[in-house]
Amino acid sequence: MCSAVIIVLNVIFTAYFLMGAQGMLFATFMGNFISCFFLTIKLRIYKYISFEVIHLKVIIDKLKYSVPLIPNQLSIWVMNSSDRIIVAYVLGTAANGILAVSHKFPAIFMTFFNIFQLAWHETGVLHYFDNDRDNFFSETFEKIIKIFSTLCIGIIAVLPLTFNWFINISYNDAYNNIPIYMAALLFNVVVGLLGVVYVATKRTLEIAKTTLLSATINIIINILLIDKIGLIAASISTFIGYLIAMLYRIIDTKKYINIKYNAKQYLAVGFCLVIYIFIYYLKNKFISVIFFPLFIILAVYINKDVIEVVIKFVKSKVG
Repeated sequence: MCSAVIIVLNVIFTAYFLMGAQGMLFATFMGNFISCFFLTIKLRIYKYISFEVIHLKVIIDKLKYSVPLIPNQLSIWVMNSSDRIIVAYVLGTAANGILAVSHKFPAIFMTFFNIFQLAWHETGVLHYFDNDRDNFFSETFEKIIKIFSTLCIGIIAVLPLTFNWFINISYNDAYNNIPIYMAALLFNVVVGLLGVVYVATKRTLEIAKTTLLSATINIIINILLIDKIGLIAASISTFIGYLIAMLYRIIDTKKYINIKYNAKQYLAVGFCLVIYIFIYYLKNKFISVIFFPLFIILAVYINKDVIEVVIKFVKSKVG
């Protein structure tokens, strides 16, 4: 219903009333409003609302939990948008277009993680109060980081072979930024995973502090470097911002939970990441073709336990 209303109103407002971008925004608003109104009536949500049972203490507790999440979301927006604003101001809109292309492939990576994170927040909070929570979190972290580090390295490994298929030659300068953004977002995966600890303990102020810190560092480094090294300053500043946020959360969450990090695994992942970034910057398709099958073998070996679980699950459903 929401999608249908948005599509129909988009056509009406932009083609018939010539409202342009304002018409598109209004169509989006009306689509969401009408679907919410429909759900309210259909599910009779109004029956569950009573002003007689309002408790001030509950309201204050909810505000303490939720208000710090507002600057957190603003900081995430700053982290994602400050690069474009600074680049547009210092280097011009053309450079900003190149930066936008640089974000395309990392955005695919983050889309997968954001989908996963919706389930992880619920699961993490539920298991946080279990007796074996330290083991559960340690084992789960190890598996998740295996999966997303493999995906990250895989994108970096395949791009030298496919970049020109997807990107116009005019945007070739975007090539140099992509692996740095990919590594930065791998750090952000760890930041996101550890965020569930703050959610479970209702210390959402810590979430806001971490994000504000990384956003501030990102802006400062970007401003300091952009005149000296150009567009690549944007990706480097994001890399450092997320790295510091990750290190801060790893240290800070030890106050609430004892997660054991598999140092050998993470060093191996880091080594592989560096190797494939180095190959990426060589821009030699022959070398990339040779190393890509090695990546496939490595990916299967690293994630063999996860693959076994998936195969068993599929067999149980098919059988």
